[in-house]
Amino acid sequence: MDKRKLKWLWCIVAVMAFCTSCAGPSDTSTGGPQFTFVTHRGLLAVCAPDAKNVWVAGYSGIIFHSGDGGATWQQQVSPIETDLYAVWFADASNGWIAGKAGTVLHTVDGGSTWQKVSAPTEERLFSICFVDADTGWVAGPNGTILHTADRGKTWVKQGPESDYIYNSIFFINKSSGWVVGEFGTILHTTDGGTNWVQQECRDIVPVVSAKEWESPTPSLYDICFVSPEKGWAVGLDGIIIATDDGGATWSQLKSGVNLNLYSLAVKDDAAWVVGDRGGYIVAENYGALWTPQDESIKTKFWLRDIAFADKQHGWVVGSMGTIARTVDAGKTWDILSGIKVQ
Repeated sequence: MDKRKLKWLWCIVAVMAFCTSCAGPSDTSTGGPQFTFVTHRGLLAVCAPDAKNVWVAGYSGIIFHSGDGGATWQQQVSPIETDLYAVWFADASNGWIAGKAGTVLHTVDGGSTWQKVSAPTEERLFSICFVDADTGWVAGPNGTILHTADRGKTWVKQGPESDYIYNSIFFINKSSGWVVGEFGTILHTTDGGTNWVQQECRDIVPVVSAKEWESPTPSLYDICFVSPEKGWAVGLDGIIIATDDGGATWSQLKSGVNLNLYSLAVKDDAAWVVGDRGGYIVAENYGALWTPQDESIKTKFWLRDIAFADKQHGWVVGSMGTIARTVDAGKTWDILSGIKVQ
């Protein structure tokens, strides 16, 4: 056998060994790494209405549920095979999922059955938010904001005409809500979405000289409020911005990273953010100081969503079926699914 053929043979053997190791826990007698997977597909959304119940969703219509805090997982039957971007549960029974091509799914039995709901759009729906079992909103590209007041049976369009991508929508109550998206877009409503007013964080608006081409304002990917006055948003290049007056003014905070930050969770006075390459940042005392925690979540893949049931119990999902769990307020994380970096 010549050297070229021998080289290719060794490459094939190496690839087969890697794929075998990724299929599930490896044989401990080999001394190799052990990988456990609930799914190999990328996960884009997680929701935990309580410490025991958690739902994850992602590419190709995948939905999984755990009713015992992550000890076991059951795949739920999805009526579609398109990508799912956001999941929201009001309690352990009533939930919604938003996804590609205007997809909205609804369950009243904890996901034992999911029904597709008709929505007046074919746009991707990146974000979903309900304030109770009846009242909710979804958002997506081309200025898409849809509202329901009857548990998702019917949806109506809201918001101004726009070609902007809206990445996240959040309502603190039935009246007061925000949308964030590309080019630093921030919109606010005080009447349930009938009217929207533009807000702006001057700290992230590019400063250029007259001789330079103007660059776009960095995109914002997620937003969360703990009261009608106090909230945060995260986005491109490690951006974290905060407001104490309902968004009338926004200020940039030091995140300590330049990674894209995709998702934000807040409980009580603590906050957590995740993003690219296993990026993870925490804050106490209502976000006064943000600190990167590079080694807390043992992965270098992108992390797309984070959710906390209470201040102690939290979940993160991301690339390659990654599911991570904390039971100590985010100080330590266990990788329940995915490739763990030692």
